[in-house]
Amino acid sequence: MSRESSLFKQSFFAAIWNGSENLSIQILNLAFGIFFARLLSPEDFGLVALATVMAGFLDLFIDSGFGSALIQAKDPSENQKSSLFWLNIMIGVFLGFIFFLSAGFLANFYEDTRLIAITQIISLNFILSSTVPVQLALLRKELNMKLIFKGRIAALLLSGGISLALAYYGFGYWSLVARVILTSFFFAAMLWLLSGWFPKLHYQFKDVKSFLNFSLPLLGSNLVGYLSRNLDSLIIGKIIGKVSLGLYNRGFQLVVIPGTQINGMLAQTLFSSFSKRQDNNELLYRSFKIVFKIVLLVSVFSGVYIFINAPLLIDVLLGDKWTAVTPILRVLTLYAAILPAVKLVGILFNSKGATQKLLKISLVVFPIYLLAVFIGANFGAVGVAYGIFISMIISGIPQLNASLKLIDKNLLTLMKSGWPSYILYILVYGVLFWFVGDIDTFSNGMKLVGLPLIIYGSLTFFWYWINKEEAQWLMQLIRKNLGRNKSNS
Repeated sequence: MSRESSLFKQSFFAAIWNGSENLSIQILNLAFGIFFARLLSPEDFGLVALATVMAGFLDLFIDSGFGSALIQAKDPSENQKSSLFWLNIMIGVFLGFIFFLSAGFLANFYEDTRLIAITQIISLNFILSSTVPVQLALLRKELNMKLIFKGRIAALLLSGGISLALAYYGFGYWSLVARVILTSFFFAAMLWLLSGWFPKLHYQFKDVKSFLNFSLPLLGSNLVGYLSRNLDSLIIGKIIGKVSLGLYNRGFQLVVIPGTQINGMLAQTLFSSFSKRQDNNELLYRSFKIVFKIVLLVSVFSGVYIFINAPLLIDVLLGDKWTAVTPILRVLTLYAAILPAVKLVGILFNSKGATQKLLKISLVVFPIYLLAVFIGANFGAVGVAYGIFISMIISGIPQLNASLKLIDKNLLTLMKSGWPSYILYILVYGVLFWFVGDIDTFSNGMKLVGLPLIIYGSLTFFWYWINKEEAQWLMQLIRKNLGRNKSNS
């Protein structure tokens, strides 16, 4: 078996389970989100989002990049695994204590005393989250996505069901707080039951030290990346208000989160696979190029569909009180269409162990995002949505080019291989925004089926025609590996 085929086989079946996990997560979150939106108000969502965004930032310190370092390491010892586990626990307890004490500051900053109790309860989540990074990393290192799938889905079902019951019986925003805590609790419990790995009562700093060169720069870039993804929510909550934040948050959940799930699925699977072939630049480039084109095509497809059907989707899924989300949602489809493709750069940086370069680039592009969001906030939540889209275009170009240089390529090489596709995507969105008023007058059947089919058919035809060689190579690998797997069963 060729190395190219071997790499694909290792990642393909792991991606099936990982893809199933992410698809299931999207479906469950969408279903629960619909019911919560019917039972709760935009202000409820905005209020809890203020606390969870801050908690999410501190939560990054728990893993501190050590999970990815474990995956990238060729043969970590049991002492190293156990030392990393107990270090995570210590960090989780410390951060939970800090977040508990910050409750009063957060409430004063946003001028809402309800945030005191919310923040104090959510501080428990840090301890729960600190118990799983090592088990999760070991499962991903072995591409054992099946167990992660089981744990994640069980946690979502249990936490979602209990929290929905609380919302139904009038607990308001507390039902959303409960969902945050219960999801972490049930996921941690499932991983401990299913993973089969348990830490020893052992901790020495020397066992952790060897991971710091990889993990600390990765932590830094993750922190900057998190701020880049969530600073918009903090600014909307402070400058525009909790109701606008609730509306923006729902739009973000509907259109952007699915794209980040696609990216997360690929990052988790391809990082493990690429790390094992990190010295084969030609193989990495060819695999990355195909994945980049497919992700961009899929994200454009989903963005176009949501853009066309935004008013109908909001009315059917969320109800009349959420109609103000429509213009926000449409602008966010632009951002969501390119986000997964741009974020793929992290796979190359991490696989090549170049986390210090990734941190430097993240620090350079962050001010661009910050400026765009602050300017956009002057024009409301829609302005913020335009701001993050523009900043993604400006900052994504140098990030993508720098990642390709790690495998002796550049952005121009990638663009030459599929520039007609990219021009076509721009034209499609240009036409949609130009005729947005006319699109809203179409019948529901035309918007749900007719217009998307016309656009998708055209995009698919041109995509295959432009990328015929890569598409055929991909299909041959799929057929070869499926055939081999069938003959061995």
